[in-house]
Amino acid sequence: MNSLFKLGHPLIDQQHADLHRSLQRLRAMLDAGASVSDVGDEFSSLSRKICSHFADEEAAMRSLSVPPSMAEAHGKEHERILGELVTLHEAEMMGNRPNLANLCTMAEVWILHHLEEFDRPLAGYFSTSL
Repeated sequence: MNSLFKLGHPLIDQQHADLHRSLQRLRAMLDAGASVSDVGDEFSSLSRKICSHFADEEAAMRSLSVPPSMAEAHGKEHERILGELVTLHEAEMMGNRPNLANLCTMAEVWILHHLEEFDRPLAGYFSTSL
């Protein structure tokens, strides 16, 4: 697994790897011309994984000595991403499907940006907790 996804917390690292695999699967589906329904199902699965991951990550931060300001900023970023996911799903339910390739790129940017800007600083806290 790419070292970018490893922070020193077994559960979080495993979830990062799983999110990366889901993104790769989504991109492969788009490249192969999979049906809109199948791609939508995969994106919904990715969304559920993101929600679960964020909850686990926040629980891990609470159990460690992560400074409150850092944990709060991290949680707000989670809320922002989840808000965007909800908006996308609502648009889809109303029949306003976003461009699937753009959607995949957006998800990749969310995850990679989040890893670099918000998760990478947690590595020191996670690795000292083991």
